[in-house]
This record gives sequence, C-alpha cells and structure tokens, in this order.
Amino acid sequence: MSRSKLARRRQRLAKFQDDCCFLCGNPLGIEDGGADAPSTHHFIPLSKGGPCNALTNQVVAHRHCNQMIGDRMPTREEWRRYLRIMWARGFVDTESDAV
Repeated sequence: MSRSKLARRRQRLAKFQDDCCFLCGNPLGIEDGGADAPSTHHFIPLSKGGPCNALTNQVVAHRHCNQMIGDRMPTREEWRRYLRIMWARGFVDTESDAV
C-alpha cells in the first residue's frame, strides 16, 4: 500500500478516536514522521498472531507510543477502548452478549 494511501487510512481511522492516540489519549500530530506523528498500531500484535491488514486489528497511535509498547498484548482498559471504537466503526454487534 502506498504511503499516501496509508496516511489517508490513518486519518479515517483516527476520526473514530477523536484524533487522539489510542495508547496515551493525547492529540495526534501531523504526518511528518516526528514522534507525535500518527502510526498504525496493530491491536493484537502481528507477532502474537494478529491479522496484518485487517481494519479490525488497526487503531492509530503516536509513533513513539507504538514503539514503546512493543508487542505486548492489550490491557483490559485498552480492550474497553477498542470495543468502543469498533462499535463506532460498525464492527461490533450491539445485540451480542459477548461484550
């Protein structure tokens, strides 16, 4: 996928997060490659079997936040945030007892 296409995807995904980093909650920077620049964060790390290009496994985080957490699995609070975001994107069935 081209850089411009990835940047547009990140911008669309970030809107569901109120343009804030999924990990720290602070506003995302601009697409300039700096530490506050948005990057795609795989919610379930690829090294732990998370799907690479699935939109359901992607959220947006600051580049430095994404690098700091490495490949650890999500915390309970991150799961709650993730489910709210997936619901806003239309990926979560609100009639399900699974949540």
